[in-house]
Amino acid sequence: MVKKAGGKHIFVAFAHADKEVVIPATEKISELGYTLLYNKVDAKWSEETQAIRKCGIVIAFISKESMASEYVRNEIEYALGKKKKVLPVYLDGTEALPTGLALVLNTAQGVVGKSAEEIAELICTGLEFYGLKRKAGGKKGISAKIFAAAAVILISAAAAGYLHFNGLLKIRKNLVSLSKESYLPAELMNIQVSDLTQKMIDDDALIGIWDPNGKDDEYYSYTYLVRRGRASTDFEGIKLRAPASAGEYEVRFYSSDILQPQNILDRVNFSVSGNTLGAFQLSVDGSEYFSLEAINVSVSEVPQSMLENLAIVGIYKSGAKSSEYLTYIIINERNQQIGLYAPSEAGEYEIRAYSNSEVWNADTLVASAPIEVFASQSVSE
Repeated sequence: MVKKAGGKHIFVAFAHADKEVVIPATEKISELGYTLLYNKVDAKWSEETQAIRKCGIVIAFISKESMASEYVRNEIEYALGKKKKVLPVYLDGTEALPTGLALVLNTAQGVVGKSAEEIAELICTGLEFYGLKRKAGGKKGISAKIFAAAAVILISAAAAGYLHFNGLLKIRKNLVSLSKESYLPAELMNIQVSDLTQKMIDDDALIGIWDPNGKDDEYYSYTYLVRRGRASTDFEGIKLRAPASAGEYEVRFYSSDILQPQNILDRVNFSVSGNTLGAFQLSVDGSEYFSLEAINVSVSEVPQSMLENLAIVGIYKSGAKSSEYLTYIIINERNQQIGLYAPSEAGEYEIRAYSNSEVWNADTLVASAPIEVFASQSVSE
């Protein structure tokens, strides 16, 4: 054994071929006040089993090299047989797991990180959640935000009756990235997802939009991350449409189509703003028209987001619902002259501009101008 332990310790199972990642990560964990015992090439099996029996948890670094080691696999299987909590740390993704271990560990939750420092932080999050506290005097280097986020998700899930506690929340970081933090109502969102595994694809991993505190089955929209050609670990250009109403929302990434809190891999907050369109302008060349007379409408400084969402200009009866248009034309230029014709019936009308041709409501309405139409050839004074 490399280190002596006082009280409950943590047993670390790993392949020595992975020591360039494992050692820096575990040293960081040790600095934070945890007591670790490592497997050792020349250790007697009786020493290993005794250390595992007395440990509080086993951290198992999963890689192609460690799964090729019968010694490491035996340690993990022995720990599972003794009903020990095993926190898997996936260095090469879950594909490295042999079938027997995959059936067990894939039902538990694990850690995936890129750098040794990130892996150490995520492991510490899980250890604290399991109730393994640092020794007095341990450095407080763990990110409080990461732990708080994990705790909130798990506590709220347990309160809702969703969570069957069988392991640590599967903590991943920075898997989902958005092109910006605020969108127009019903605007198309360009989303990138990285570091996928083949298992996620096989399990129908999905990404969607929820209220920040919404239940798993109360989504606005979602799409599956289906394979495109050859297996890929990075998916770019995923399209989702932002909700049609202004407010705060979040994108969630689930590892499968089983929508449960423990399957959330990442979540990113964003907002939908109420028509903050900067310099966008709509103007009409008059306010009174004869029936079927030409109406010249000008739009200027149209934002790119409106062009991408096929914004429209249309004629409505005054007070009509958004869907009750009489006619409309799609805006396709940043500065554009639009020709419309006045309705055949006299009355009060509106020229309206909506930022999106898919969803027309009070939140996608960006500008309007009232007009009046007369049936006779003389405009009343």
